[in-house]
Amino acid sequence: VRVWDGRSVGCAAARNWQPAAAIELRRKTLTRLYCQQDDACVRAGVAAFSTFLSLQAERQCDLGAAQALQAYYGRLAIVEQLQVLQQASSLNDSQAEKQQLLQLQGLAAQIDLSQFERQKLELLDQSLQLSMQERQLRNLLNELTNTAVDYATASQEQLEIFTVNLDEQRLIDFAFRHREDLLAWQHLSHNVSDASAPLFAKLLGANVAGAIPLPSTVGLKALLC
Repeated sequence: VRVWDGRSVGCAAARNWQPAAAIELRRKTLTRLYCQQDDACVRAGVAAFSTFLSLQAERQCDLGAAQALQAYYGRLAIVEQLQVLQQASSLNDSQAEKQQLLQLQGLAAQIDLSQFERQKLELLDQSLQLSMQERQLRNLLNELTNTAVDYATASQEQLEIFTVNLDEQRLIDFAFRHREDLLAWQHLSHNVSDASAPLFAKLLGANVAGAIPLPSTVGLKALLC
C-alpha cells in the first residue's frame, strides 16, 4: 500500500467487517428460501425484509470503518508524541553533555547531573509505553482492514487537531435522516400489514438476536411514531 489515508482505511475496514458480511449472507439465504413462494404477500414481505437487512449491513460497514478510523488517527497521534519524546530526549542528552563539559573545564555545575539521567529514564519509559500502544493499534488496523501495511514507506495523512462547536440537535436530525439502521426500521414499519406482520415477527426473532442491535426505545418511538 503506497498511500494509506483515512479513506483507504475506512473502505478496507468496511469491506472486511464480518458482522456486515454475516447480515448480507442472511439476506441472500432468506431471498433464496422464499423466492419461489406463490403468495404475493409473502414475497412482498420478504422483499421488504431483504431491504431491511441490506440497510443494516450498510450500517455495520459504517461501524467497522469508524473503528478503523479511530485506530488510524489514534496511531498517528501516538507517532507524533513519540517524535516529540525523541526530540526531548535529544535535548536532554545535549544539556547533560554541556554540563559535563563545564565540569571538565573546572566550572561548578549549576544543575545536578543526576537530574538528566532521571529525565532520560522517564522519557524512555514514556516512549516504551507509547511504542507498545502504537504496535497494538497497528496490529488492530491490519486485522480490521485485512491489509498488511509497511508504515515506514506508505504515505499517510498529517494529523491536524482542532476544536469545533457541534450542533447536537442538528446531528440528531442528520442521524434520523441518514443512519442506515434507523432507515431500515423505518422501512420495515412502513411495510407492516396483517399479512406481513407474522412473517416479520418470525424473521426478526432470528436476526435481531444474532447480529442486529435494537435502537433505544425512545429513539425507536420517535422514529416510527
